[in-house]
Parts: sequence; C-alpha cells; structure tokens
Amino acid sequence: PIGADLNATGSSLPSGATLNTTRGSIPSSAIVTFTWTPTSADNDRGLVVIVIASSFNFYTTVSFSYIVISPILPLPPPPSNSLLVDSFNFTTSCLRGRQASQSPLRMLSPRGPIVDNDTSVANYCFSITRNTSMVGVASMCRFMNSVRNLHLIINANCLPDFTKSKVNATISSGLHNRLPITSTSIQWKGTTYGMLNIKRINDFYFTLDKGTQGLLLEICLPLGAAKVCNSPSTLCFGPTCVYQLDDDLGCCSTSEVPY
Repeated sequence: PIGADLNATGSSLPSGATLNTTRGSIPSSAIVTFTWTPTSADNDRGLVVIVIASSFNFYTTVSFSYIVISPILPLPPPPSNSLLVDSFNFTTSCLRGRQASQSPLRMLSPRGPIVDNDTSVANYCFSITRNTSMVGVASMCRFMNSVRNLHLIINANCLPDFTKSKVNATISSGLHNRLPITSTSIQWKGTTYGMLNIKRINDFYFTLDKGTQGLLLEICLPLGAAKVCNSPSTLCFGPTCVYQLDDDLGCCSTSEVPY
C-alpha cells in the first residue's frame, strides 16, 4: 500500500554479509543493498533469500544463488641452487662456456634406488643426454659431445662415505666400467661443501653420440643403505643436485636437477 515503510531481512546470509535498506525515489519503494566479501574459508556456493516486508504486514521474497570462485594463485617457483649454479668455484677452467644453455649436454634427475645382489648398497643413476637443438649456433660449446669429468656438489658430512668407494658408469650400449670417485672439501663464501669428482670418463667413452639428440651416458652412484647419505636428497647440497660436466676443450656445462 502507498505510504507503507519497507524493510528487508536476509535468510541464510553467508557469514559477514550485510543488508542495507534505503527509501526509494517513488512512494512505497526501497533499495536493498547486499554487501559481502567472501574469504577462502567460505563455501563455494550458496543461496541467499531476502524477505521484504511492509509496515502493513505485507511481504515478498527475492532470492539469488552465488558461487565463490577462488583466485588461481601462481605456483611457487621450483626449489633452486641458482647461486651455486652461477658462481660456485668448481676449480675447472671454463674457457669456452659455463652456462648449460651454451652446451647440448644435460644431466637428468637420478633414477633409483636400484639394488643388485648386494642389498646393502642402492644405486642412483644420472643420465646424461645430448640435444643440439637447445643450443644457439653462436655458442663455442654447441658441438660438445664428450664428458671428461663430472663434478657434483654434496653435503660435507657425506664425504666419509666416498673415501674408498667407486662408481659404476653405464652407457646405453650396456658396457660397464668402474670409475673411481675422488672427493674433497671446499670452503666457499663461509660454507663448507663436499665435492664428488668422477674423472677421465672419456678415457672409456671418448666420443659420445654425435646425433641431434639421444640418451648418451648413465653414471650410477652406489650409496650405502645404512648410511646417513643414502639417497640423492641427503647426498646433494641444498634443494637440488648441482653438477658440472666438462670436456677437454674448456666447455663446462653447469646446472642443477631435482632429486
């Protein structure tokens, strides 16, 4: 009826929501404002019912549904040892290029554990691949197709595990050779690191596959199952395994791989 005052109340309002009723511009009308800022803890959907009643006890209802769409947050960056990759002193002379982008050689994340007859030892194997399409034509290391040495940064407390150990190196053709591991302690920027060195690899495999891409070499580390450093996650320093592959021509592909 004309002259009646209108008031709005909400049914099943979400937590924190408010209704505000103001008089409209024409007689016996009202403007109802629904205000709500959802949070990540709120339900993803619901129904709001608003009852509009007059001072003469007449009423009507309006309703609407809502859906809360959570924002898509960017994924956190993967863990990284970028400072070690970019600056660590590997003591090798990288005359032609240190960045992995300058070389077609990459080391992949280790696979394992692989247990042979000796159950006290688990092998974790790093594959080295070659893909020349990933390297620009201006890079002096774009033809790198051999690995002289592999260097791996490890936790210093793992060094005793490798005092008298050896490593199995396997290429895709199935040939096996045992290559000695040398280890050393390095102080850099106030922190003590361990370094594993697997040297003279190309004495056995002088020239690797010259094809555009393919699996080239697999190097397996024997880790004692009962030792503290019994997996790549406890062996490698930090959140990734930082490595360097060098050849006889001054190319030193340096990068990191997840465990």
